[in-house]
Amino acid sequence: MNPTLFYQTGEFKLDFNVEYRFPIITLFGIKYEGALFVDAGNVWTTYPDSTRRFSQLRWTPTYDEDNQKISDNLFKYIAVGTGFGLRLDFAYFIFRLDVGLKLRNPYPHIDDLGVVTEQFWRSPFQGSWQDLNLNLGLGYPF
Repeated sequence: MNPTLFYQTGEFKLDFNVEYRFPIITLFGIKYEGALFVDAGNVWTTYPDSTRRFSQLRWTPTYDEDNQKISDNLFKYIAVGTGFGLRLDFAYFIFRLDVGLKLRNPYPHIDDLGVVTEQFWRSPFQGSWQDLNLNLGLGYPF
């Protein structure tokens, strides 16, 4: 596991999803639908945790005794992703295939020297195929 990645659990969850579904074709009783979606949100703790910087839910920035920022406005740390997908409706269950792309990474990047840089927004037209996330599922996610 990469120690510089931010895996977060907490007591406060903010989740926002928008999905537009549209029919494509029906073949052999199976409905094929397309989907465009945008997801946003994050997870925070409600208590201070010195082992996880930026984990606590705050409305304003907070600094430690060394004047190092340990939390910030919660809206600054909302992740945003988008993508498209294919839905196969078999009447009894729905099979989903989605391709997603992270547009906004809310976590600061920590380089090899421990320097924190903030690179939040990215262009969906930059990067490579390796930046895409593939998701398979049964049923609708919400």
